[in-house]
Amino acid sequence: MRFLKITHAYYQTQTAANKKIITNAMLERYNQNIFEQVSGAIKKRKLRKNFVIVAVGKGGFNPAVRLAHLFDDALSVYAVVCKYYDPVTHRRSEEPQITQPVPAEAVKGKNILVIDDLTDSGNTLRKIREHLLALGAKKVHFAVLLHKEGQSVFTPHYFARKITAKEIKQDIWFEFPWEKKKNKQKV
Repeated sequence: MRFLKITHAYYQTQTAANKKIITNAMLERYNQNIFEQVSGAIKKRKLRKNFVIVAVGKGGFNPAVRLAHLFDDALSVYAVVCKYYDPVTHRRSEEPQITQPVPAEAVKGKNILVIDDLTDSGNTLRKIREHLLALGAKKVHFAVLLHKEGQSVFTPHYFARKITAKEIKQDIWFEFPWEKKKNKQKV
């Protein structure tokens, strides 16, 4: 069985042997882990209680909504999309580009918690941090479900699981519940 691996707007073919399925049960444990870490940071005053969540599209949408429900339904959730291609020419760029910015009024003077599914190179989160600080965000914290330590140039403040050097070397593709092909429908 073969499936497509989507990475930075280009496609690579991967075999099923390189795939690790993230189940909904695992996802709930990862979200609970992030919730506990962020709650601890709030108690230690490393992060203010009234923060804004910014979900990184598309992988961060699901965890961001789940975490917002764990914290407080009144939390604001915004989206940012950052891709490795030029939205005009649709060609791969060397650096990630913000293709859907966060509204400045949503983050100016506020503490932000950015949520994504995983760190790969780390360049996307680095670019998003620059974007949010340029918009006037007071403080920006990052949470990811999976973190590729040693490969990523960016280390998030909170992560639920560290991807091992062995998994990185084997080029394991982590498939989240929202990525499963059988769930996709043509419109």
